[in-house]
Amino acid sequence: MMFNRQTSLWMGDLDPYMDENFIKQAFSAMGESPFGVKIITHRITGGSAGYCFVELADEASVERCVQRLNGKLVPGSNPPRKFKLNYATYGKRPEAGPEFSVFVGDLASEIDDFQLHQVFKKYPSCKGAKVVTDQYGYSRGYGFVKFGEESEQKKAIEECQGTMLGGKPLRLSIAVAKR
Repeated sequence: MMFNRQTSLWMGDLDPYMDENFIKQAFSAMGESPFGVKIITHRITGGSAGYCFVELADEASVERCVQRLNGKLVPGSNPPRKFKLNYATYGKRPEAGPEFSVFVGDLASEIDDFQLHQVFKKYPSCKGAKVVTDQYGYSRGYGFVKFGEESEQKKAIEECQGTMLGGKPLRLSIAVAKR
């Protein structure tokens, strides 16, 4: 099966027992319909390398999964694991062009990527939202929202500053790239 990067997503933190059928069933249990799953194997041992690619119907399905499922418990996982998903295009969205990010602080611990994105999706150039998590998948209390237009980045900061989400007011500022 050939995988198209635009309609595939990357899934990490796989346990050795998680095979193609397990991954398909997990996505199905979450209301998604994957076309295929490709577990990447270690070239020397032949065992799972701990990640896979999941082929979905279209780019909208990929976007929905990354935003909605990331950080949620994988159905049937034992010990319990959380979905760790990203775009299959080396961590970048298929669209090219400049990005203008907003830092979002003081996030309630239960807020996920999807809920954060819901606040900002009214801005047409909003490309996505990401809550930063620790190694166990728990929120670190902050995240980032990416925009394609600088004017919308600034407008979002102005209009959404202090917006209540999960019982806490959002603290917004222009994200500064790490050096």
